[in-house]
Amino acid sequence: MDELEKAYQAMEMLKMLGMPVSQEQMKAITRMEGEYIDNTVIPKIKELLALLMADFYGDFVLDMTYDPETGVHIESPISRPVVVPQSTTTSAAYSNRQKKGVIKVTFPDGKVVCHPMVSQTMVDVVKIIGPEKVRQAGIRMNGNDLVSKKLYERYEYRRAQKPVGNGFYVNTLSSTGLKFDQLCTINKLLHLNLKIERV
Repeated sequence: MDELEKAYQAMEMLKMLGMPVSQEQMKAITRMEGEYIDNTVIPKIKELLALLMADFYGDFVLDMTYDPETGVHIESPISRPVVVPQSTTTSAAYSNRQKKGVIKVTFPDGKVVCHPMVSQTMVDVVKIIGPEKVRQAGIRMNGNDLVSKKLYERYEYRRAQKPVGNGFYVNTLSSTGLKFDQLCTINKLLHLNLKIERV
């Protein structure tokens, strides 16, 4: 943002001196704004929305516009319809979640953990194994332990940390694929003999 701020200041200085801002200068500022939006703003928006919408079953389209005068405007999300065969009793929400992939974990004693929300599967598996034991696997994510007693300062990140007992929290801020890999790593390092499947 530093370079963009300097460009804004230069433009304001020209206006104060009564000098015109050329089309080339405006195009350069527009290009700088676009690059900043692409490289900084959009990744942050994606990260925040992923946290806020992680528990929804449906697919949504958000239409966002920005105006310096009125600020940010986001239209109501439009849910994409999910077609479910009439012969099944599975809910549309669950069917939609299945398309994205869910994780099924089978313990040696036959206990099965498989939820429509993969984050809940991760939470329950860590609870069953024991958070202290899972922490011993030493898995790190975003610079912190996957299982920890430390909470993030920022709410949008802290929201993804789910309690798993004894004051521990598991970080669920990850894709289904990464959660699958994390569970496989826990299984291997702790010699748990779990059966972990993407279904």
